Amino acid sequence: MKHMIIVASVLSTAIAGEAMADCNTSPTKNLKKILSGQTVCATKGNGDKWQEEHNKDGTLWDYKKGPNDPVDPRSKVGSWSVNVTGQAAAKKEEVCYDYANAGRYCYTLHQTGQRQYDLCTNGALDVNATLKPISAGGCGN
Repeated sequence: MKHMIIVASVLSTAIAGEAMADCNTSPTKNLKKILSGQTVCATKGNGDKWQEEHNKDGTLWDYKKGPNDPVDPRSKVGSWSVNVTGQAAAKKEEVCYDYANAGRYCYTLHQTGQRQYDLCTNGALDVNATLKPISAGGCGN
């Protein structure tokens, strides 16, 4: 099981490279609204992919091969929340993931296209992500 967030991106690994990172632009705001009810299709630069459902109640589910798969069904892996720091123009939001056995990970999101985001830690690209509604049933990979 992957101990990370978010799932398979439509961006290729070549496009997902550091040169295309958008981590130096202003981070996206209103993360709770953007992520609630979405499956995050994520890809790391090393080719790792995963898909995690961001439920409105703050629970985080790894879609895996879906709820009806007898070998690799979806399962709850932790929780997600939005951490807000600063005020007014200096306000910053980050999404934080708490995994039962793998710790806590926090990211700023930087929009790179329609429903596409770079997830960054300390200004460095970590994950490329595309959002799909949970009702769409996974990322299709």
